[in-house]
Amino acid sequence: MTVPPEEFKALVEYANSTETFVANKVNIIAGKDNSGVECWTIMAFQDIFEKGQRPHEIRAIHIILPKSSLAAEVDLSPAASAELKINSASYFKIINIDYETKKSTELTYLGKEGSIKYKWSTDPSQAEGNFGFTSIDNNNQPFKVN
Repeated sequence: MTVPPEEFKALVEYANSTETFVANKVNIIAGKDNSGVECWTIMAFQDIFEKGQRPHEIRAIHIILPKSSLAAEVDLSPAASAELKINSASYFKIINIDYETKKSTELTYLGKEGSIKYKWSTDPSQAEGNFGFTSIDNNNQPFKVN
């Protein structure tokens, strides 16, 4: 069996600009959400490099799905916090990375509403789907992640 290459892409659409998110690393981790429901957490990361050096910004999208469902089309719930909550999603940025002091700034943009349509492989080691959710930026303006 040939496994297709891993791909995770999104558009982050702000009021006045759009960023393309292309993950260079994706993790799928089994766990439990904040209410004890078994879930999968899909964590996609994009490292932003400056002139071939270490990443100066890391962007991430996390999507939490129930382990009990291998295929669904559902509305995404608002993320209550950075803790796990099934059928939710959030966007993150780690900026001002200082590798010497090991300090950085983490910005968390909790998903407010959205939807996802997905299907897991039978093992489930891969998922295929489409998602979209809205969050609020640092200027209190809504933005979309699709």
